[in-house]
Amino acid sequence: MPSRGDIIKRVRKTGHFPVVIVGGGINGIGTFRDLSAQGIDCLLVEKGDFCAGASGASSRMIHGGLKYLESGELRLVAESVSERNLLLRNAAHAVAPAEFLILNRSWFGGTLHAMKRFFGGKAPLGGRGTFITAVGLFAYDMLGMRNKATPRSSIYSRAAILRKIKGLRDNLVAASSYYDCLIEQPERLAVELVLDGLSDNPGSAALNHVSLIGLSDGRLRLRDEIEGAEWDVTTSLMINAGGAWIDEVNRRAGQTGRLISGTKGSHIVLDHPELAARLGDAVLCFEAADGRECFAYVVFERVVVGSSDIPVIDPDAVRCSPEETRYLFAALEHAFPGFTVKPEQIVYTYCGVRPLAHAPVEDPAELSRSHALVTSEAAGGRTFPILSLIGGKWTTYRSFSEEAADRALKLLGAKRSKSTRTLAIGGGKDFDIRNRERSAGEIRGIMQCSGERADTLVRRYGSRAAEVARHCLAHGDTPLSTDRSYSIPEIDFLVNREFARRICDILKRRTSLALRGLHTGEVIDEIAAIMGNALHWDEATMKREADLARDELARFNLPELDGPLSKAGERCLPT
Repeated sequence: MPSRGDIIKRVRKTGHFPVVIVGGGINGIGTFRDLSAQGIDCLLVEKGDFCAGASGASSRMIHGGLKYLESGELRLVAESVSERNLLLRNAAHAVAPAEFLILNRSWFGGTLHAMKRFFGGKAPLGGRGTFITAVGLFAYDMLGMRNKATPRSSIYSRAAILRKIKGLRDNLVAASSYYDCLIEQPERLAVELVLDGLSDNPGSAALNHVSLIGLSDGRLRLRDEIEGAEWDVTTSLMINAGGAWIDEVNRRAGQTGRLISGTKGSHIVLDHPELAARLGDAVLCFEAADGRECFAYVVFERVVVGSSDIPVIDPDAVRCSPEETRYLFAALEHAFPGFTVKPEQIVYTYCGVRPLAHAPVEDPAELSRSHALVTSEAAGGRTFPILSLIGGKWTTYRSFSEEAADRALKLLGAKRSKSTRTLAIGGGKDFDIRNRERSAGEIRGIMQCSGERADTLVRRYGSRAAEVARHCLAHGDTPLSTDRSYSIPEIDFLVNREFARRICDILKRRTSLALRGLHTGEVIDEIAAIMGNALHWDEATMKREADLARDELARFNLPELDGPLSKAGERCLPT
């Protein structure tokens, strides 16, 4: 793998790429991988780290969007469940089925409201009974028959669900069960897609921490946000995959107008062994007092609870607010009466801005979750088309990227040579989840390590675990002093082979350290020392990077909760 400096030298020497993609979230990365697979030389630039925006702050679900059935978005749901099934096959090392449980407090409640919403009317959210939920799940099962990869839906009796999930409010009549998927570390899969694109086409290049700062005479001006250097490139087509920043990216290319109405989704992560034990392997879906669906599930022995849906103007300023934290606490209390969750049990919070298509609606829940492509023209001088990618979500990134790539190929006068439907992703190549034990045995043979260590590497990297194992073996697999599940050469591998250039790239996106609440000063200092050795930082640089990490992570510390937590039943989000 060439160094970041070598890649920048090649980009500056080349000077022109048929396609420049601005934005390294999942939509931009997916389009980069697709076009690279067609032999198109692409330059992907991201102002932060890959997947540092909404794509790295998702609910970690690969799902068909059951709730979108209620608003009549059948095409979106059909596309989503099909793509979910493809991801289960192409990224089996990262995506796994999970049982989702919907609590039903009546048999027929919400039926008329759901029908009204389905036919385009307005009606209150919430109160969906067993009957209308069962109707929706039947349709959901039928739409997911293509490449079927998950069990069919079913119904738990009141007694059965109260046995399965201890401590639930007992005014239930039943619970509806269906299967979607979880992805513990979507950020890792995104990096693997970048690596796949570079492997498919060595003429392509990908750079994180490089921003578009403007356009002059048809030339895009780029800036290295780490080193400060600036240079120009030309292109035949710019793809704007800036997510919540799409309007800002277009403005820098001389465009006006508004394409995005962003809404913030915040999550809290709890170190709460009792709640984790109650949830087990299930994803619990429950209603807050205002009817909005919330969820709780276990990842890396922590409980993720989400999420809010609040309109925002400035995506750079978002954080999980005290009001949102109170809201999520109240929703948990509503589901588990008398259950105690303390603010000090929050080990991490995160939030992202959903880049939804702008529309004049009062309720953000009414904004469509469908994706769209908008073509415009760069302003002034030698012009070129700009293709803006609006909306989208993790589950449908491949089909959206395929649609964007097809439009790009048409604009370039080129033709598609292969489909990405059957292309495995990263560690999903030649990986069979049923043979995980055999794969772990191969790693034990390479490293002469414990079965636990071998299994950990296979779970993290899939079929790429052997490459990681050989690197660790060659450098002595010494564990971190602050978290023995990772080792010093493993972090070195992530720096040298996976584009990590800042400490938070490691803590938040290449590893699970931040998500598990292990982003202490001691951990930051240890990661800084490893990265400093790999990247030849001097003492001043190492201190500066550690301070940057502390400042960034401080935004994700526990919000100050002045006053008592909201009582169950109280609406505590801004309208």
